[in-house]
Amino acid sequence: MIKSVYKYALIALVITTFACNQNNNLKPNPFFDRKKMSDIITDIQIAEAGVNQIGLITDSLNKSMLWHYDFVFKKHGINEKQFTDNYDFYLQEPADLDSVYADVLNNLTQMRLEKK
Repeated sequence: MIKSVYKYALIALVITTFACNQNNNLKPNPFFDRKKMSDIITDIQIAEAGVNQIGLITDSLNKSMLWHYDFVFKKHGINEKQFTDNYDFYLQEPADLDSVYADVLNNLTQMRLEKK
């Protein structure tokens, strides 16, 4: 009888492990392709740089950043949860996330060159 309890416990553990691993790489809905994700992160980087240059104290800095994040999300027609879900997905795909950040760097470099 004890062997059958262990057997069922092992089966349950295997099923649970398999089920948990299946959901880790599901694409969020809506899914942001590489271009959209890099455009959003580019705008976030610009917003963060602008706020950091002002030199606000922590409480004002947090409020200002929340306003800027909200502005970026509205500009791209998304909400915070959609962005977070997509960012979490890209964290599970390091090569894709590296590509997104390479695009962000290219976007920022191009903007800087256009201002000269």
